[in-house]
Amino acid sequence: MAHLWIQASAGPGQGWAAVPLAGWAYRFMATAPYVRRAATGSDSAGGEMLVRIVRDSVEHWFLLVPPQGRLWVNGQPASLGVRALADRDEIRLRHGQRLYFSIERLPQIAPFPGAEREVPCGRCRKPIKEGTSAVLCPGCGTWCHQTEELPCWRYKDSSHCPVCNQSNGVEVDYRWSPVGL
Repeated sequence: MAHLWIQASAGPGQGWAAVPLAGWAYRFMATAPYVRRAATGSDSAGGEMLVRIVRDSVEHWFLLVPPQGRLWVNGQPASLGVRALADRDEIRLRHGQRLYFSIERLPQIAPFPGAEREVPCGRCRKPIKEGTSAVLCPGCGTWCHQTEELPCWRYKDSSHCPVCNQSNGVEVDYRWSPVGL
């Protein structure tokens, strides 16, 4: 799930928090947390918005900027119109607050949604059945079983995805954050 990195405190040792973007649209605010989920319909007029569009199962995020809007993306004015966002884009609000957009995902155990063709587990190579607990590696997109019988994602002798270097630990954290920028 995409998220915004929002500065939780100012000064030395600046703290940043990842705020998940689970909704379809967000409005920017002048005070922390600097974004709020937009209500359907009644909250659609005026002001800058962050909007999610899903096409062919791929998530895309856009900034909508009205004529009076004042936002900057990566140091450039995001004036009137639509601006597609990319991973690690800096969004600077009119009062100077910096936010960072990120599409990095954390691995999560979830029911395998199924696919048109058989999908083999990245570790054991056995097919993953629809509804079976599994993990989609956010690093490489490989599916792995994660059941009592087949704990392939959190395999006891491994600390990474069987295909890439994505950590498979229980307390996995984001690989990138704006700390130090």
